[in-house]
Amino acid sequence: MRLKTLPLIFILFLATSCGGPLALNYSVKEEPVVRTSRDITVFVESYKDARLAVSKQTAGAINSTVSDMTGQKIILDKDVSVLVTSAFVEELKSSGFKTTETTEAAAYVLTGEIKEFNLDIAERDKIKIEIQSVLKEKTTDKVIFSRTERVEDERFAGVSGNSRRTISAYMLKNLSSAARKTIKEAAFAINAVEPFNGGAASGETKGGPQDKPVPSAKGRLFVISVPERAKLYVGDIYYGITPITAELAPGVYEVRLKRDGYDDEKEKVSVREGSTTELEVLFEKQ
Repeated sequence: MRLKTLPLIFILFLATSCGGPLALNYSVKEEPVVRTSRDITVFVESYKDARLAVSKQTAGAINSTVSDMTGQKIILDKDVSVLVTSAFVEELKSSGFKTTETTEAAAYVLTGEIKEFNLDIAERDKIKIEIQSVLKEKTTDKVIFSRTERVEDERFAGVSGNSRRTISAYMLKNLSSAARKTIKEAAFAINAVEPFNGGAASGETKGGPQDKPVPSAKGRLFVISVPERAKLYVGDIYYGITPITAELAPGVYEVRLKRDGYDDEKEKVSVREGSTTELEVLFEKQ
């Protein structure tokens, strides 16, 4: 009886597709969650893996058939902390911030902990991601932003089932959701303390209007738009170009933003005495 031998190429295919770590490489697939044109540098310190996982590369369990994977655990080709850190770096760069590998040139330091990062492959796939982030001013070590972002999702893999490709895409999609929400709020925090030329009618200049105490019996309205450089009107009064901070008496205001090539945007905002109201406007093209 003559035994048939498998072609070498087919053997290599089985070895690489069914075994070995799952490759996850983060890249920005969507439009930037915010945009900044300022020269601001952020150092992203490696996120600490605070999970109770067996290993730093473990990212879940396999309790159902996966066409091209074996074993009962999802093992990544890198530490989960490396993957998460790279996600924040890429989203910052996509939004216009500069990143650096050392703290010397940085104005801000972003760091945090990974509380949960787990995908359970079963009849219905369930993923849980929880990441705590802290943003500090480098020179003062002052915390200007702290947030815990939690993402939970589940899905039915469908009649074709799961594969390495679908698992990878699903994990990256949910990591992207957590990273983008965090970067959006971090950008607000930076804009609230970073001096800039807002061009406001009230005469604000570079030197830090956000660093000054809010005048008695007044509040502030801080407005950012995507894209930037939109004209801000409060009532019928033109205040300047976004991003901008306007000092206003407490009350409810109708604000309007205009930018060439986009539909006008209108919002009602409440300004409170001694505090800052933040407003983000996302323009839609005409």
